[in-house]
Amino acid sequence: MEQILSFIIFVLLLVLVGKLVIFIGKRLGMLAKIYALKKQCDAKITLHSFVLRPMWWKCKTPDITVQIRDTVYRLHLYNGGGRARYVHFASDRFSVVYSKWKTVMRSSLGVQGLPRNLGLTLSVKGEVNVIEPLSSYQGRGRVENILLFSPAPEEVSYVTEEKTSIKLAFTGDTLYGYKIFTPSSFATYAERKWREEAAQYAIFY
Repeated sequence: MEQILSFIIFVLLLVLVGKLVIFIGKRLGMLAKIYALKKQCDAKITLHSFVLRPMWWKCKTPDITVQIRDTVYRLHLYNGGGRARYVHFASDRFSVVYSKWKTVMRSSLGVQGLPRNLGLTLSVKGEVNVIEPLSSYQGRGRVENILLFSPAPEEVSYVTEEKTSIKLAFTGDTLYGYKIFTPSSFATYAERKWREEAAQYAIFY
C-alpha cells in the first residue's frame, strides 16, 4: 500500500514539475519574442512585474510596456493553460480556464438506417481567473491595452458586453477593452504597425 501511495505521489509531482517547466519555457519564449522588437523596431521595453508569477498573484499595473515610436502597448499576461485548455470570459471581471473531454455514443441506426454519432462534452477541470480593471495611463502617445495569452489556450470564448450571446475570440479581436494576442501574433502585429507608421512618416516628411 505504501509503495502504491509513493508511486502516486511521485507521478503527481512529476506532472506538476512538467507543467512548471512548460510554463517557464513558454514565458521565456514570450520574452524572447518581445525583446526581439527592440532590435527590429527600436522598441523600449519595461518589465513591471515578475513575469513568472502565478495567476492568483494579481497586478493592477501592466506586466510589460512596449513603446514603439508614439505607441505604447500595455501588456497584461494571462495564463491560458496551453493546448487542450479552453478559456471562457463570462464578464470583464470573471473568466475560467478549463479542460474538457469528449465521449461519443454511437446509436445502432440513424436517419435512413445510417450510423449516427451523438457527442457529449463534459467539463472536468476549471480554474477561475479575473482581468484586473484597466488602470489609467499617465503619459504621451497612443495607448493599446493588450491581453497576452502565455501559454496560449486552444480556444477563447466570451459573453458579449450586451450579454446577448457567446462568441469565439481570435487574435487581434478586442475583448473588454483589451486586444488579445499570443506572443508571436503580438510581435507580428507590433512590427506591422511600426512599418505602417514608418511609411506614413516617410510620406509626410
